[in-house]
Amino acid sequence: MEAAQRELAEEAASRPCASQPRGHLQEAGPSRSVSGKNGAAQPYVPDGDAPTLPYIPTPLGSEARPLDVECIRRDFPAISHWSEEMLRSQPVGDLAKANAELEYKLGRSGRPTLEMQLDNNFQQLLSSSSVVKTGEDNQITILHPARFLPGMLCAATDAWLQARDFTPKSGLIPYGQYDVQNLGFSRNLSAKAWAAVHNPGHGNLSIKLFATAASQAASSREQKEAEPFGDLEDFKTALRAASLAQTMVMPWNFSITAIEGFLHSTKYGFRYFRNQRDHIRQLTAFVDLCFTENSRRWNLRKPFLVNQDLTNEWNVFTAALGAAPHPPPARGSGKRGRSPGTTGPSPLRPRWAEEEDKLCRRFNMGHCKFDERDCTDGRGRRLYHMCDVRVGYNGAKCGKRHSAKNHPR
Repeated sequence: MEAAQRELAEEAASRPCASQPRGHLQEAGPSRSVSGKNGAAQPYVPDGDAPTLPYIPTPLGSEARPLDVECIRRDFPAISHWSEEMLRSQPVGDLAKANAELEYKLGRSGRPTLEMQLDNNFQQLLSSSSVVKTGEDNQITILHPARFLPGMLCAATDAWLQARDFTPKSGLIPYGQYDVQNLGFSRNLSAKAWAAVHNPGHGNLSIKLFATAASQAASSREQKEAEPFGDLEDFKTALRAASLAQTMVMPWNFSITAIEGFLHSTKYGFRYFRNQRDHIRQLTAFVDLCFTENSRRWNLRKPFLVNQDLTNEWNVFTAALGAAPHPPPARGSGKRGRSPGTTGPSPLRPRWAEEEDKLCRRFNMGHCKFDERDCTDGRGRRLYHMCDVRVGYNGAKCGKRHSAKNHPR
């Protein structure tokens, strides 16, 4: 019996994939047996077929031999492009599942999907690197080839922290000759703005520096006393110019881009403020607050404010002002008067209110009999006493506190 078992083990070891490490194969259940010449029980082996032992879902680990990885690449062709480290770190059962899912996707289209191509490129990048040679660069006529390498795939905050070790404490040498004229932002970038954006650790950066008015006669007393932004579009343009200037000076710095993305995702907080002028003032204060916090984090070698941090900062900022998002108009019973279930004065919406918010046509014609707080349409939705004359290049409504009949011509 011992000789037969030893012969069976040698035959199983001669198979191509029999070099799996210990712990990746488990013994099968009770085997059938037959009687030998002397009546001793011997294991039953089917004709021409060696016993197959199932896999245990444990990673291959570092003990796996190169032949094991080659067997996996051969048996699982859909994931054969994965790196050796990835194949060793995953259980065989998970590899089989991933292979089946990828083969299913390939079977429907007949070719790799775009997501699979991107994943394949990233897997290849994990096991490769580029050698950057030294060379000449003067930022104008001679550009080093390293400037044209693909963008970074690491976290933006990681690049920010690594750049801290290579940036002087006083910031970079400021220049004002960046090509922003061809990009349409030359009127928003003054000498003060360029000087401030070169030092991420200086606390003098303000969104007001990127206003169009600040670029023209910024030292005059009238400019200092005037409002920097005429409307919300001016504020958006200034924030976009600040983000562009920062990435042109420091391609690894996306701190202002994160602020711009956060405000864009929240529609610039228009639901928190009752009138346009107060809205722009508070947005300006919030952005300057974020600029100051990012400069403090730079000096402390901490990551800049990302989306979750900006959400927390916004909640604290609006809570300190006592501002809260305006609730949507409640649906009434169809009768005139205030919607049932509402108490206290209803907040007024700004002129860039959402499309479903209606302006009272009777008020604009000059003969509405209701107060604004009690003015609703036939379905109980609130109507606002604001001017509905369309002004501006984008067809936005006036939205000021007068009727269309009294709109200045």
